[in-house]
Amino acid sequence: MELTPSKIYGAVSWHVRGLLATEANRRVAFKARELWQPAEIEARRGAARDLASELLPELEIDRAAGYRMLDRQWLPCIDEVCAIGKDVVSHAELSQGVANGEKQFSRIRLAREQQRLTLIRIGLDRRLLAMAAAYLGVLPVISEADFFCSFATSGPFTKSQLWHCDDDAGDVLKIFIYCDDVAPANGPFELIEPEASRRARAAVGYRFAGRRYRVADAAMERHVPPSQVISLCGPAGTAFVVNTVHCFHRGSRITEPGKRRVAGVVCYCPPSGQTLPRRLAGGRAPLIDFAPYFDDPIARAALGQPLATRWL
Repeated sequence: MELTPSKIYGAVSWHVRGLLATEANRRVAFKARELWQPAEIEARRGAARDLASELLPELEIDRAAGYRMLDRQWLPCIDEVCAIGKDVVSHAELSQGVANGEKQFSRIRLAREQQRLTLIRIGLDRRLLAMAAAYLGVLPVISEADFFCSFATSGPFTKSQLWHCDDDAGDVLKIFIYCDDVAPANGPFELIEPEASRRARAAVGYRFAGRRYRVADAAMERHVPPSQVISLCGPAGTAFVVNTVHCFHRGSRITEPGKRRVAGVVCYCPPSGQTLPRRLAGGRAPLIDFAPYFDDPIARAALGQPLATRWL
């Protein structure tokens, strides 16, 4: 890998952040980000209260569990999403697309705009938006909607194949939809529930950046027995939502040649998440280009169109 000044700066800043990225410091930092946008935060909290009143009991997320399986009835056009995912991964190789976070075992940005739009329609379903808004306490921004293709690789596990908690925001909800059958050999998503994760973070001196951002299997097993690891396998169309900030998780552990995994992923992020305040204020939210496809103002707001007009 060629070392450029930007890559060197990124690596250094990542490790410097790791010195300060404790759980307590993060809470303060994300709270401070709300000072950029008090009117926007208040408008999104109001929208969340309205949406939360529509929350169906079948979509309420147990905070103690940190995740919920999603029945197909709550996922419009899921068959189309699965078909797109299978088509995308069938033509994909590790040399194509984008290696998100320099993950050499995974690729995104392989789907066309219209194919991603089908996945976005799931994320914008009002029932699922109500689920996310009730859990997060604020109308979120969909910061990612794409197909993640994982392939078999050799060598030691790295990056998101190791235990970690996401650093996107104070809380994040991600929907995963398996587009192919996922058995243990396909590198299923694995998680540890929030309370066990909290104890493990305290025990290992976890940091949300830097050297302590990934936790090796042996280190985790000293604090969390294998019986508490939840492995989510299932046929094509299996879907679940998980708080990837509070739950340790890992996935894409595929070593058997010819095996693969493709999942549609939608990320609901509070507007105080990493980089979002200034991107929202500048009209540069990650998925703002998809907003013109929708007339509903709540859907547009979820794609990054501001609800308020006053910004600091």
